Amino acid sequence: MKTLLNYLLMVAATALLQLFMPWWTIALVPFVVYLLRPERPLVAYATSLAAIATVWMVYAIFLHTTSGGSMSDRVAQLFFLPNGGALVGTTTLLSGLVAGFAGLAGHYIRSAVVSEKQA
Repeated sequence: MKTLLNYLLMVAATALLQLFMPWWTIALVPFVVYLLRPERPLVAYATSLAAIATVWMVYAIFLHTTSGGSMSDRVAQLFFLPNGGALVGTTTLLSGLVAGFAGLAGHYIRSAVVSEKQA
């Protein structure tokens, strides 16, 4: 239940903050969540990756479909990708990796600063 709550908290906070803040919010949100709400390292990494990848994948698919694929196809050409779908997948993967490592960093910083008895 705690993992699901962390996932939903990260999805909601990231979706909201991305409207007003820069892209690196995808690292800030999981970092803060797992700094304040401890979990096991693998759970922190996987949940962070899944939550942020979900947000960015949904938004990338939304942009891809509303533009008829033309915008993402043009951007994909800049990165030597075959099509817009590959760009959506690459964006999803990279955002998930950044968030996963940020959540893991939050977990490890908390465990380095706070002893198990205090947690």
